[in-house]
Amino acid sequence: MKDFVREVMRLCPTVVEPETVLAEVARRMRDEDIGDVIVSRGRELRGIVTDRDIVVRCVAVGTDPERMPVSEVCSDVVHTAAPDEELSTVLHLMRAHAIRRIPVIDHGEVVGVLTLGDLAMALNGSRSWPRSVPRGRTPERRTEPVCPRGRRVGHERDRGRRQDQRGRGGL
Repeated sequence: MKDFVREVMRLCPTVVEPETVLAEVARRMRDEDIGDVIVSRGRELRGIVTDRDIVVRCVAVGTDPERMPVSEVCSDVVHTAAPDEELSTVLHLMRAHAIRRIPVIDHGEVVGVLTLGDLAMALNGSRSWPRSVPRGRTPERRTEPVCPRGRRVGHERDRGRRQDQRGRGGL
């Protein structure tokens, strides 16, 4: 198990100016195959924008992403991590504040980003959790997948409906 943020974080994050339009940010996300971009003016961290922010705060409300600056939709950064911080400390912070991505700052400059995906990859293959995460707090495993509306896939109540919609007797 890796112990420090610097061992897991993504180096050289993509950084844009606050005036950059969302369409350009989205193209960079696509081209670089990433889901977040740091918003910064010089060395001053202004926020972080995710692909979800663009969809929910711009596209879904009918705003033109070619005209909207990233500064209008980016999340303000309240929490950051340092490269020498212990992963267990940052994991606790991310869990306590429901943070999925956290900028990594070294001497006032953004040097990386730590995501839940990075943490999952660090834990992959490891059969133990960091010491600060109690074993009893791990999520329960589901035996059946759950639909977005809360119905279980393959639930008896839904089978008749699906048979009627398909016009067949079987699933």
